[in-house]
Amino acid sequence: MAKEGALQIAVKYIVQELRKQDGLHDAAQPPLVAMKSFVNAKGESNLNDGEVGVMLVSVEEEKNMKPQIQKEKRTDSSVSFANPEIYLNLYILIAVKPADIGDDSYGIALKRLSLVLEYFQANSFFENVTLPASSETIEKMMVDLFSLSFEQQNQLWASLGAKYLPSVVYKIRLVVIDKDEFGTEQPVIKEIGADLHRIN
Repeated sequence: MAKEGALQIAVKYIVQELRKQDGLHDAAQPPLVAMKSFVNAKGESNLNDGEVGVMLVSVEEEKNMKPQIQKEKRTDSSVSFANPEIYLNLYILIAVKPADIGDDSYGIALKRLSLVLEYFQANSFFENVTLPASSETIEKMMVDLFSLSFEQQNQLWASLGAKYLPSVVYKIRLVVIDKDEFGTEQPVIKEIGADLHRIN
């Protein structure tokens, strides 16, 4: 199985956590919460009726946390360097598609969205984030509700090519990307010598 990257781990972990919330899981039914693109290649809705979709919509670097110097690995005889890790903020869109039929389908969608809000109000900090199939671990993630203006909301859904659905955006802070790839080992300079010669 291919190794999962930090972005995949972070978003899948959010899905995994939401599935623990009462009202967002039913052992007799397919999972209500899913990580997926909201629109397929044909421009059609990719969410099932009543489904809670989780989608990554933006990634930004947290520059305030960025180390300014390279990492180094030393032995008695050599030294090698690696670029510093980068800290990321992820923006995830969580939306619920009301069913096409049923008198209270819109009300059910709002109830499920409320359950999402309740879950992250009670659980906003996660440590040692990992998945059973992954060897990678994210040390910590903080989840904050991120408010969009009406204009930003309109632009977001237009860029997705989708019709608006009941939704919220969350900002996941401090996801670290660190490949830890050190360069070629170089010999350590142990002493500096100088030979002076008189010219003329």
